[in-house]
Amino acid sequence: MLDCKRKFERFNLPLAVSFRPTYGATEYTVGLMKNISCSGLSIEAENFSFIKYETLEMNLKFPQESSAISLAGSVVWKRQSDGKCRAGVKIKDIPEIQKVQLLNCVKSFSNISIERFQPSLNDIDDGVENLSRSEVTGLKKKRKSSKKPRKTGYTKQFFNGGSKCKVTFRLPIEAASDARKITIVGDFNDWNTAKTPMKQVTRGDYLVTIELQSNREYRYKYLIDDDRWENDWSADKYVANDFGADDSVVVV
Repeated sequence: MLDCKRKFERFNLPLAVSFRPTYGATEYTVGLMKNISCSGLSIEAENFSFIKYETLEMNLKFPQESSAISLAGSVVWKRQSDGKCRAGVKIKDIPEIQKVQLLNCVKSFSNISIERFQPSLNDIDDGVENLSRSEVTGLKKKRKSSKKPRKTGYTKQFFNGGSKCKVTFRLPIEAASDARKITIVGDFNDWNTAKTPMKQVTRGDYLVTIELQSNREYRYKYLIDDDRWENDWSADKYVANDFGADDSVVVV
């Protein structure tokens, strides 16, 4: 049941799951969730071809629950054999109330303890239905002590059958708290330092969405106030450049 190569323990938990890509499909496909961890799950389906890095909308249906739990996630691996396709899906951030609902359902349906499942919950109040007071208190202490600054990162949304991808890059305010302007510079804009400015959103982070051709790798960096370069802490990888430093790389 435990795969020692994974960061989090993964539990065998066969459940019905309906899912669809977020890039425009209207019909849900019904599949089987094979296992789950606090960071992701695997899905098995017939007559469906997963696309690596595509984002899926998913509805998990637990027994004796009146409504399904809605999640979103990105396909990180896929395998196909005997007419069936399996995919591993990394769960994206979800609202706190859904995290609590998911934890309660997993705990109730499988009797898995919080200590083993290690959910990514930031704030839990003492009113959570199925958790004991000692479990909630312990989880609060664990999350408080392990709190880390929010990192940079991006989301990928594939469309046109996976041939194109909209990548939303995010630079958090912690990386450029006093910045007057920020641009993203890379292979996708011929390293033009003025072509792609980033917009500051309500939380203070800087965002920009760029449409890219798939099956390619793009180098890039953030340019702050025309004089400071910043790499993406969550880039897919880094490669050395001609100036003795590294460039971030996004793979689509």
